Amino acid sequence: MGRVEVRYRDWRIGAASHYAQRWVDRNFSLDYTLKSLEKTLTGATRTQVRQARTVLKTHAHDVLTDLIALIDRYDPDQPAPDVSEAMLGILTRHHQDLRPAVATVVTDLTGFLSDRSAQVLTAQHRRWHDRQDWELINPAATAC
Repeated sequence: MGRVEVRYRDWRIGAASHYAQRWVDRNFSLDYTLKSLEKTLTGATRTQVRQARTVLKTHAHDVLTDLIALIDRYDPDQPAPDVSEAMLGILTRHHQDLRPAVATVVTDLTGFLSDRSAQVLTAQHRRWHDRQDWELINPAATAC
């Protein structure tokens, strides 16, 4: 989570890295909650939590794939001001696609968890679901 200010030789890599970090930061708390639960569970419930984390990881891979495909369309020598809007669109679209799958998993899991664990997961899911921004956790060094 610590950031070092970096200037990339290819502005496209810096832009993709910046928006990939926004994806990670927005999903970090939910994934960390699931990871913490996974460590305490066994059997089928642990497998369900692992599958939920796999859904998050698959979407992260898809986001990165789409960001790379997007930057490939731009000239490496000519920074494009519209790239930020396009990258935010990718993040938003994937997050919207991810929301129903995560909601289903959370609903299914809460029936198998202790009351306390179910409350923690439900609260974390609500924060994740309702969040509207793509802010960085540590925005101190955001140069691309």
